[in-house]
Amino acid sequence: MVSKAAVFPFIVSLANFAVAFLVENPAFLALFVFLRFLTALVYSYHLVLNPVIYFEGRI
Repeated sequence: MVSKAAVFPFIVSLANFAVAFLVENPAFLALFVFLRFLTALVYSYHLVLNPVIYFEGRI
């Protein structure tokens, strides 16, 4: 079973791949960079708040 918190970063990552194929336009390049930043931000937030990581003792 996949947690709901893990679904959002996955969807944003899929959007990144979709935008990556449209990089011919500078606006899409800026959108791609923004979505990659958003993915990193959400992943870090998810990593910090996930208690399972602390219980397992590894990242």
